[in-house]
Amino acid sequence: MELRQLEIFEAVADAGSFTAAAERLGYVQSSISMNILGLERELGVPLFDRLGRRVELTEAGARFLPHVRQVREILEAAKTAATDMAPRGQLTVGACESPGIYRLPRLIAQMHSTYPHIDIHVNIITGDERREALRNGRLDVCMTLDDLEDPREFESVTVRQEPIHLILRADHPLVRESALEPEVIARYPHLATEPGGYRARFEAYLARYQAGQARAIELGSVELIKQCVLAGLGYGVLPVMAVEQEVASGVLITRPWPHEPAFMPLRLVRHKKHWNSPALRAFWDSVIDWNTLPTVAAGDPQRPADIS
Repeated sequence: MELRQLEIFEAVADAGSFTAAAERLGYVQSSISMNILGLERELGVPLFDRLGRRVELTEAGARFLPHVRQVREILEAAKTAATDMAPRGQLTVGACESPGIYRLPRLIAQMHSTYPHIDIHVNIITGDERREALRNGRLDVCMTLDDLEDPREFESVTVRQEPIHLILRADHPLVRESALEPEVIARYPHLATEPGGYRARFEAYLARYQAGQARAIELGSVELIKQCVLAGLGYGVLPVMAVEQEVASGVLITRPWPHEPAFMPLRLVRHKKHWNSPALRAFWDSVIDWNTLPTVAAGDPQRPADIS
């Protein structure tokens, strides 16, 4: 049984004539007759009574017709679903910790308002896991705060430059230092993230100024670092976006690195072979729209997104 046969059967039933059905569908009448005969042979029952120029449904044909209409409606719905390019469906977004906690929530709220049929799932994930997840399709896109991926394998867009500052409790001795220099900073315990990323950049910065190696107390998360800074255990080196609320309330203070203010690129990354679905395209475009992200501190550089 072919779909074309069902289409022809429905047209003949509606028109009451092989000739009228042929004109409606743009077929020759002999093709209409042959398809109906083939359908009747397959079913083993006559579907039409031939009454001169007109035809009427037999009892079997009358029982068959509503099912044919249902099948064709389902097929039309399936075709529409397959070709509908409106953003919808599930989108799995990976993110490193800081962007995932302090940038994505506002963006997701706006996405849900603008694209209510996109279901966004977020995974906080590390660098090596992120790359593999993008390769095998477990993630559609990642929001990262680190250096560029291999452009031969990944497409990326730099959304903005995020400032990385010293994070201090209001009564920390470094707050009172009249000359905040790298060698002074290195005297105090550094509450550090895992190796790599902005920690590696900070350690290279101290080495460049021959300030020695600060004593690093490695902690498991940005939130834990903030709590330990508040407890007076040392200073942190974190993105400013991670402490906006604490700075606003006055319990934490940020200071840029002396001589070399540091910034890390906030980027979106996807695998070049991954399908750029309407949902992914909508998310991608929304992120690089400046209105979807809060502005960084006054005086910190911003620049339009650039495809790398």
